[in-house]
Amino acid sequence: MTGQFTDPSGVYYGGTEDADSTKLLKQVYQDALDSDYSNIVHIDLHTGYGPRGQRLLIIRSY
Repeated sequence: MTGQFTDPSGVYYGGTEDADSTKLLKQVYQDALDSDYSNIVHIDLHTGYGPRGQRLLIIRSY
C-alpha cells in the first residue's frame, strides 16, 4: 500500500507537498537531533483504519 502523487482524483493521493504536521515534525527532528543520526524511526499510530482488528504496516523511506 502506498500513496500516489499524480492523480488528484485517485485513491491515496498524497498531494503536492508535505502536510503541515509532517513539515512541523521534520523541523522538530532537524532542530532536536544531532546530525550524527543517519536514520530516524517515526511511528505514526492511527485508529479506525480498515476492518476491526486488522494490522497494517506501512513503511516509507525518505
